[in-house]
Amino acid sequence: MISSAPAVELSMLYYRSIENEKVDALKQNYGNFDAYMTLSPSARSDIKWWVNNVEYSSKKISQPQPDIVLTTDASKEGWGQ
Repeated sequence: MISSAPAVELSMLYYRSIENEKVDALKQNYGNFDAYMTLSPSARSDIKWWVNNVEYSSKKISQPQPDIVLTTDASKEGWGQ
């Protein structure tokens, strides 16, 4: 899934739960990729998104330049005040 991210528009929204749980399971199992793990409902939901959407997903190679760039300063006192 991560290797598909550059080509799938919303991929970054639908892999985080799975990736976090994989990292936790690897820690608990001392890096053993053959160990079993149980997926949370959130991770299962992310996998369902991939199954239902990856075939129809795409992403533009380059994005157009923005029409407007907005910058703000939250403080009237200056930076870091």
